[in-house]
Amino acid sequence: MNQESFVVDPRPAFPCFVSAIRYTPVRKSTDISRQRGLSLILLHAIGLHKETWQPVVERMFDEASGEQNICEAWSIEYPDHGQSAVINDEILSSIPPGSWGPQNYADAIYSLITGMPGGHDLLQRDLVLVSHSFGAYISPFLLQAKPRIPFRSAILIDSYLCPPNKKRDTKGSGHIAFALNRVASWANRAAAARHLARHPFTKPWTLASRDLFIRYGLRQLKITQLPLADAGEQGLELTCTREREAAMYHAGITDTEGIKKLEQLFSSALPIHLIFCKDNGFENYQMEINGKRPTSSHFVDMPHLCVQICPADTAKMLVKFLNDVCSSTGAYQARL
Repeated sequence: MNQESFVVDPRPAFPCFVSAIRYTPVRKSTDISRQRGLSLILLHAIGLHKETWQPVVERMFDEASGEQNICEAWSIEYPDHGQSAVINDEILSSIPPGSWGPQNYADAIYSLITGMPGGHDLLQRDLVLVSHSFGAYISPFLLQAKPRIPFRSAILIDSYLCPPNKKRDTKGSGHIAFALNRVASWANRAAAARHLARHPFTKPWTLASRDLFIRYGLRQLKITQLPLADAGEQGLELTCTREREAAMYHAGITDTEGIKKLEQLFSSALPIHLIFCKDNGFENYQMEINGKRPTSSHFVDMPHLCVQICPADTAKMLVKFLNDVCSSTGAYQARL
């Protein structure tokens, strides 16, 4: 699998640099204009990084068959996550945690897609949005940004979109507590690896997912804060700080526009497909909103962090989904 990194500078329209990684299958020709197929836009969960999709994409390229050839996959990173947080370090110092809501993160994604990354005109591609968790939460904001991006369809995986209610507040408060109390720094990579392998949150992840997190979700400490095992060794810390992660969860439980925008999408011409993992608990808020329904709703026996815990199964599910559901507009026409 080939991969290329791109950074777009959308300032002043958006205050930060926005980065993405482009994955393409190994082919004799790398000229996308000579190939027919889908271009996937991938959005990740809170606290992660754009490379977290890598194991899924690699398996998708291996599994892809049938009508839906996948030409490329663009995984776009939030400006305060992963290595983007390092690139934007100085800029972010003047943007306090909590300054951004779902719309701002959607604006960042929009600026990358429309910003001709590396000279690639994504607006001319056969685009399918595949978004997970917080990525799915902000998708209705992205999909309604103007001028509209000509997506062919959108697949939203296990978001917690819903109107304000006690259940949402309780879940969000739990996420905020988790974010603020998580370990944020380690003496070295080995210490980080041991911690991730033991912690209940990351222990179920595949080894590859944990290794990618250490490589891309951590950064060198700005100031040495830990006693180091060896002289000259520098500690590591989260690229997405605890405060920023908590602020994103708080934005989710105070937002009132996301569910309205999702309802508006149900009335649009864009096919919207919802995938719910086990124990989601919010599916009833999304499967029908004021009498409006998505193009399709699906339930899968996978955990919420399916991208990190079972990437092979996630890839198989998405390839099958693209072949069975997104290969035509039949479901949408039936709904009409």
